Amino acid sequence: METGRTSWVALLGAVRLGPADDATAVTAAQLRDIVEQLIQARQWQAGDPEIWIVMDSGYDVAYLSHALADLPVVLAGRLRSDRVMLRDPRALPARPEGRTAASARRRADLRQA
Repeated sequence: METGRTSWVALLGAVRLGPADDATAVTAAQLRDIVEQLIQARQWQAGDPEIWIVMDSGYDVAYLSHALADLPVVLAGRLRSDRVMLRDPRALPARPEGRTAASARRRADLRQA
């Protein structure tokens, strides 16, 4: 990252994706390569704090954290603005009896997900 109060970062590498490429798998391979290069260059050693990888929205942080679980990294990603977090329906207050068929279908879809 740049010094001072800025969000600019230096580009380490870029990969052009083909039509059959999985963007998340390519990202995991890129991140693995970069972390392994840092370790080989002895810029990270056992006992050092974990390497923070901060990503913009659009990356599958859950998959990437699983794919990179064997590396000394912490992944942080921004959520998309249209992301919806659902609570446990049992924690919601009781609703009046005027439920529609559409809301019953939505509840059924949520149970299947």
